[in-house]
Amino acid sequence: MACCIGRLRWSPRPTGHLLVTNALNGQVVEIMHDSGKQLYARWIDTDKAQSPPGNGDLFGIAMTPEGDGFYYVQDDVNTLVIAK
Repeated sequence: MACCIGRLRWSPRPTGHLLVTNALNGQVVEIMHDSGKQLYARWIDTDKAQSPPGNGDLFGIAMTPEGDGFYYVQDDVNTLVIAK
């Protein structure tokens, strides 16, 4: 189940960590749910037409049933994408 606040969307991973998408900077961030510590951040959409890459593109997030990736929407082209 994904949740949201403003432009942030998040989904729990099988590890209990949270994956958060930020529509403003195009990054997906993994956060430890118990401490709030950021484990990593990376750009998922490498569209160089935007600065930073993927800025404004990420919309929504849901884990795959297997937990080995996640789905998100590239908002600029209305496309559901899987990231693994």
